[in-house]
Amino acid sequence: MKFPHFKTPAELIVPVFIVFMLGAIEAPATPEVLFLQANEAYSRKEFTDAIELYQQCLAEAQSGALHYNLGNTYYQTNNIGPAVLHYEKALALRPNDPDARANLHFIREFSQLPEPETGLAHRWAQALPLDIWCWLAAVGFWGSAALLLLPRMFDSLNTFTRILLFLSLLIMLSGIVALYGYKDKIKQGVVLNSDTPLRVAPSDESPPTAYMQAGELAVIVKERQDFFFVNTQTGKSGWVLHVEIGKIWD
Repeated sequence: MKFPHFKTPAELIVPVFIVFMLGAIEAPATPEVLFLQANEAYSRKEFTDAIELYQQCLAEAQSGALHYNLGNTYYQTNNIGPAVLHYEKALALRPNDPDARANLHFIREFSQLPEPETGLAHRWAQALPLDIWCWLAAVGFWGSAALLLLPRMFDSLNTFTRILLFLSLLIMLSGIVALYGYKDKIKQGVVLNSDTPLRVAPSDESPPTAYMQAGELAVIVKERQDFFFVNTQTGKSGWVLHVEIGKIWD
């Protein structure tokens, strides 16, 4: 199966001379080398090898491109849960990535997964990565504090200062709204396998009350031993094993 109008990301285009050099010499297993090798394995449709190499890269560092490529590779092996998880991780790091968003929408439509409901605050939060919103909220707060206190100390509150104060407050409020929009997203996880049982109690012997579909989103409410208590998109609640759900934000 392939995506309709599937776009090969720039990260998958490996220059021929690099491939030649990687085959001709024994390069150190740096994340960059592993990434190139994984891309080459993907291009040869050796998806199992590509996944293994991408996962080795993840042990060293994370990036939106890496999670995006992993999402593509898991989809090619029909692993819907991990594919959704890594597309979500890619968007957590690069919320404006149109290819990751399009592929995630397609895989949900293809697998008949419900689209998550998003409020205005969440849509606003998707304009920028989380770390940038944190910086903007902090800069806006301290800028507002300085502009409120210092001019009064020197009796110099003028029109220019008022404009700067207004802009600082606007930046701070924008950051606060965006951070509120990220609130629920940070607690979300993705169900990794089909027919994952939702249990009454955090125990292997506990009877299931429902079953979840691979790729379904759930909000992680609390943790006990090897289990998460989650709320699903369909309004159900229960306990699932840690290994049965992947956190979007580790």
